[in-house]
Amino acid sequence: MVRIHHPLPGMDLDISPTARFGGYPMACTDESLVVADETTNRFIALITGQTQQKWHRDIQNSLGVPAVRDHVLYTGFGGPGGVSGLVAVDTENGKPLWTYPPNPPQPDPQQLIQIQSPKAVPVPVYGKSDKTVTDPRTGRQLEAMEFKGYGTQMVPVPVDQPYATEPFQHWSNSGLVVTKDVVYGEVDHKIVALGREEGNVLWSYPLGPHDVVSSLVATPQHLVFCISTLLSGKREPVWAVRDKTTTNRLVAVDLKEGKEVWYQNVPRPGNLALSNGLLFFTDGALHVLGPAEDSAVKVAKASDSESSLR
Repeated sequence: MVRIHHPLPGMDLDISPTARFGGYPMACTDESLVVADETTNRFIALITGQTQQKWHRDIQNSLGVPAVRDHVLYTGFGGPGGVSGLVAVDTENGKPLWTYPPNPPQPDPQQLIQIQSPKAVPVPVYGKSDKTVTDPRTGRQLEAMEFKGYGTQMVPVPVDQPYATEPFQHWSNSGLVVTKDVVYGEVDHKIVALGREEGNVLWSYPLGPHDVVSSLVATPQHLVFCISTLLSGKREPVWAVRDKTTTNRLVAVDLKEGKEVWYQNVPRPGNLALSNGLLFFTDGALHVLGPAEDSAVKVAKASDSESSLR
C-alpha cells in the first residue's frame, strides 16, 4: 500500500494530508501510471514505482477522465465536469503540447479548511524490572518498573488543507475518444473533434446551455453520446440525477463531419460501451442497441430488472 502526499510548501510530510483521488481513473503509459488529485493541493504526476515519480505538475483546475495514446496524455480540465478545456501533455516530461481553447479557463475555486492530521511523537516506555523494591510501610517486596526506551504515539495535529468547493469533477466528466488522428470530447458546451498533432478544430457539434454529456464512444463511422438537458443547470454524476424535468437522449454523429445521423430519447442518463458490433447503454437497466453502425438504431425496450436485445 502506498500513500501519496503533495504537501503545501514548508509543511512537514509527516502531517501533510494524503492526496484525495476520489476514484480518479489512472491512465497507463508504457510501464508508468498517470495519477492526479484535483481536490486538495492539486497535482498531476507520472509515477514509475512505489517511491519514484518521473514528473509532476501543480495544477489549478479540476480534471476530467484521462486518455493516453502514443506517449501523449489527453485530459479535459476546468469547471464543472472538467469540460472547460482540453489539453495534450507529453508523458515524457509533463509539458503541454497544445491546449484547447488557447485561452485556458480561470482557476477553479478552493477554500482553506483545517483538519486534524495524525503525527507520530516519541513517548517514554516503562516496563517491569528484574529487580524488586521493599515497601517501607509494610516490608513487602514489590515489582519495580524501569525505563525501556521510547515508542511512538499518534496524536492529532491541526493542519491547513486546500479543498475544492466542488470536489471530484471527473465523476461527471463525459470522457474522451482518441483515434489515430483525432481527439473527440466535450468542451464548453460543444462536442469537438480536434487534430491530435496540433489541437486544431476539425468540426464541432453545439450543445444547448443546459446540455451535458455523460458518456461517449466511437465506432469506425459514428461518435455516439448521451446528452442530458438539466433545467437546474447543475452538472451531476449520472447516479445523482433525480430531477424528473431532465430529458435525455442518445445521439450519433458522423465521425468525419460531425453531422447528426440519428437520435433516440431515453428515460435516464447513463454510460455507453461497445462490444462485438453492439452498443450497450446502462441507465439502471441494460439496453442493447445494434448493430452499432445502423443509421436507424432503436433502443431495446427493457424494464429495470430485464435486459433485451434487438
